[in-house]
Amino acid sequence: MIAWAAAASTAAKDWTRSALPPPPGETKQLGVARPFYGVSNGALLLAGGSNFPDAPASEGGTKACRDEIYVRLPSGQWQTIARKLPNGAVAEGVSATTARGIVCVGGTDGRRDLAEAFLMAWDPAAGDVTFAPLPRLPKTIRMGVGAGWRTQVLIACGEQGGAPSNGFWHLDLDRPDAGWTELPPLPGLPRSQPVGAIALRGAQGPAFYVCGGGGAAHDGTLAALTDGYSFDLAAGASGAWRPAAPVQPVGSPKPISLLGGSACGLGSVIICAGGFDNEVWDEAVRELGRLRGEELAAYRRDYLTRPVADYRWNRRLLVYDAAADVWASADEVPEARCGAAMAVLPGGVLIIASGEDKPGSRSPLAFVRQLTARKTT
Repeated sequence: MIAWAAAASTAAKDWTRSALPPPPGETKQLGVARPFYGVSNGALLLAGGSNFPDAPASEGGTKACRDEIYVRLPSGQWQTIARKLPNGAVAEGVSATTARGIVCVGGTDGRRDLAEAFLMAWDPAAGDVTFAPLPRLPKTIRMGVGAGWRTQVLIACGEQGGAPSNGFWHLDLDRPDAGWTELPPLPGLPRSQPVGAIALRGAQGPAFYVCGGGGAAHDGTLAALTDGYSFDLAAGASGAWRPAAPVQPVGSPKPISLLGGSACGLGSVIICAGGFDNEVWDEAVRELGRLRGEELAAYRRDYLTRPVADYRWNRRLLVYDAAADVWASADEVPEARCGAAMAVLPGGVLIIASGEDKPGSRSPLAFVRQLTARKTT
């Protein structure tokens, strides 16, 4: 068997950079955060998301959801697609790459949360994106996490029905008329913006992992979480969540929340990037909830205008070994990102595209590197 891993290296030459092209009819690309994304027929699709088109958030700009679609071809070229998202501008939805294409669920249009779902796929012969409707999720969802295994779709957490949730849902693309099935909820606090992916645990088979995120306590307080859980896919509705190792790489002085980060599964490992710093995020949530009036406005201005380094977002590329239940730090990303598209393309090519480079600021850049092939037994 051939597996892929990120070799320990911080050399800038290991990463190449490219940029999303401008939207059709525009001259500048600002980048987007929390788009729908995934891999279909060898291409990366990135659709929707949000940015601040009129002015930066630090200057009072208004966040806008987008409806554009971009494709990164197997050749490495980016293209814009004339077709738009079928349900209009959407950000903060849940994506899951499957054998049939990319399942896109929920999100927000800037006015209301959504529950619609559809399948998005790349047609290389036509050079276009196709869409197929899927059953609506019984609840609206945003800021959740999803993953696909063959034709099975799993989504969890985020804000479901307008409130933080640990709800867990399954859809079988071979039986879409059966709709979404609710499975046992994730243990612990309801959480938003975790990372999640599917990894093989040796003879135990595939499991769905959900790690980190922001937890909401019963009194309304929020905190960055560093725990993780796995769910055995073979168990189905009778299964249960099991604790996984906290997100603390070997040699790291403290655990990492991965809140707002990105993840993708690759055989027996999960690769993660980005994430807010636990302490900085907890402080910001506390102060933004405590202050009022001019004190609140002054704190918000200060928070949004800090240098990038002050937010201490995670720059490490983390690797979780599902069989060993161990986290490791494998590399550094040129720039820390949150809400980015992240995937492994055919041939072991890792890509981290767009997303936030600081709160309220987007980047159009994508970082790409070749993972190292290794033989496993």
